[in-house]
Amino acid sequence: TRLEVAALKLRSVWQMFEAARGLAQRGHRVLVATRPDAEMARRCREAGLVHLPLAFWNEFDLYSMRRLAGVIRRQRVQVIHAHKGIAHAVALGAAVAGARFGLIVNRGVSFPIFPLAAFKYRSPHVHRIVAVCEAIRRHLVDDAYALERARTSHHRGWWTGILGDLGGRRRIGRHVQPGLRRSNVDSGVPSLGTGVS
Repeated sequence: TRLEVAALKLRSVWQMFEAARGLAQRGHRVLVATRPDAEMARRCREAGLVHLPLAFWNEFDLYSMRRLAGVIRRQRVQVIHAHKGIAHAVALGAAVAGARFGLIVNRGVSFPIFPLAAFKYRSPHVHRIVAVCEAIRRHLVDDAYALERARTSHHRGWWTGILGDLGGRRRIGRHVQPGLRRSNVDSGVPSLGTGVS
C-alpha cells in the first residue's frame, strides 16, 4: 500500500505513482491511498492499481487511522510505504489500532528532527526509513536514534536494498507476517498474491 496525501501536481506524488505502477507491472497487487482525487482514481484504475480515498485531515485523523486499519486487516496488507508526514502518522495510528504490517516511511527534508516528532521515527512500528540523501540519514541517526532502520536511496531501485532483508524473514519487528518468505520476494518486494504491497 502506498500512502500519499497530495495531488498529482507534485513531483513526489508522481514518484509514488510511478513506483506503484512499477510494482503492479511486476505482478504485485498495489493499493494507493490518497486524499479523494478524481484524477488519481482514474489514473490508478488505468494502471491496474486500487485507489483508496482517505481524508488524511491531519496527523491526528482518527477516522482515517481506523479506516486504514480495517482495510489492512481485510486486504491482508503486508507492507505500507508512507511518503509524507500525515500519511506516516495515519499509518502509525492504524498500527496502534491493531493492524499488523511492515511500515516503510520516507524522509525527504534535511532539517533536524524535533524531539516531539522523533517518536514517529523511533516507533517499533516503523521498520525502514528511506532517506533521499546521506545528510538526511545522519539527522535520522543523530536526532531520532534510527541507526539500524534508516537507509539512503539515491535512485529509483531503492526497494531492493530497503526491503531485501525484510522479505527473508517471517517476522517484521514484533509482528508475524504470514506468507512473507524469500520465495515470495521479487527484487526485495514481497509478492502478496491476495494481499496488497
